[in-house]
Amino acid sequence: MYIPTVGIRFQDVIVAALKDKFGPPMSTETATKQNAFGAKFQVATMNWKISGVRILFDGGDLDHGTLLLSTDKSQFLSRAAARQKF
Repeated sequence: MYIPTVGIRFQDVIVAALKDKFGPPMSTETATKQNAFGAKFQVATMNWKISGVRILFDGGDLDHGTLLLSTDKSQFLSRAAARQKF
């Protein structure tokens, strides 16, 4: 399941809610991005895995981010489909 977010404007709120609900993430990465005017900002990417469900939060950029929920089975099927040659 793909859920778009509004970028870094609500990144802290979303991250806090995810941590409150699912605990600390398994992994966290932070990248520095820059807008067209030279302003720099931090973007978080975090992963959780709970009972076969993977939760990926990517802060994205100023206006767009992603929350992705997937199961082990959906990841397996996605990789299998990518290997198929049509």
